Order: sequence, then structure tokens, then C-alpha cells
Amino acid sequence: MEHVDLVVPTVLVLEGEIDLHRSEELRTAAVAFEASGATVLVVDLSAVTFLDSAGLAFLARVARCAQQRGGLVRVLRPTPIVRRALEVSGLLALLHVLDAE
Repeated sequence: MEHVDLVVPTVLVLEGEIDLHRSEELRTAAVAFEASGATVLVVDLSAVTFLDSAGLAFLARVARCAQQRGGLVRVLRPTPIVRRALEVSGLLALLHVLDAE
């Protein structure tokens, strides 16, 4: 019999404007992910209307953490404005984008 380890992702759903005003919430989420030891984080961005440098920094932080553990960060259904921010920032190279559920 073969033993298979299943990876259950941590899921984070973000909504509205992700900006400096939410930086403490993002920091708390990043610290929780880092402390959990999880290797896969799924971030649902389908309801995000704005993403500034605070949100980009959060995504970069958790992506680096996941990669160091041999894992990854999946971004679900980013809105066009969010996708553009990810492209311009270069973060698409660190993230796995899924446009469908």
C-alpha cells in the first residue's frame, strides 16, 4: 500500500479595498500563515476592488514563505484591476493565478 500525504490549503478571502488601512489585518494574516507551517495558501481576490502596496507586500511575503517550505500561493479570480497591479509589480512570477473556481 502506498502512503500519500494530502496537502490541505489554507484559504483567505479578501474583499473590498486592500490598502494601508488594512495593513494590520494583513500582517496578522501573514504571521498566522507563517506560524501555521502550512505550505499552500489560497487567496480569493474575486471581490477585491483595489490593491495597493500593502496588499502587494502581503502577497509577496506569504509567497516567499510558502516557497521556502516547498509550497505555493494560489490567487483565485483576481479582478482586472488587481491582475494589473500584480502584473506591474512583477508578483505574477511568484503566484499561481486561477481564473476559475
